[in-house]
Amino acid sequence: MSNNISTSELPRPDAVLTTRDAHGAAASPQQIPWHEVWRVYTEAATVRMLLLGFSAGLPLLTRWLGRRRSWLLLSQASIMLTLVAIALTDPRLALLPMVWCALAAAFGSATQDIALDAFHFEVFGRGAATAACSGRRDNR
Repeated sequence: MSNNISTSELPRPDAVLTTRDAHGAAASPQQIPWHEVWRVYTEAATVRMLLLGFSAGLPLLTRWLGRRRSWLLLSQASIMLTLVAIALTDPRLALLPMVWCALAAAFGSATQDIALDAFHFEVFGRGAATAACSGRRDNR
């Protein structure tokens, strides 16, 4: 007996759950709630595959923009969205959403810093960064 589930057995948002009584006859159909349908995305295997996808890069954006620029675009968009969310949040009414938005903005900022450093090394090489930090004008 295998544990594999075919795609036809997975619940759909518009699916109707048919319950059966003790004799196996179909009872009245019930609509499946959204939280039941989306539960599959919180399973460990699904989260693991999502994280593996991000560790491999952003395939569609990478094809269009390149590896570093796609991460820069994603991090700048996340910083922008979280700062707008912070601006629209009233800390007197709900402090927790503002805290989560601030943490997301910090994470996006750190990601942008890493991606920008990698882009700088890719374009100018490692010697250029060392020369810039030491204050030298020529790259010898």
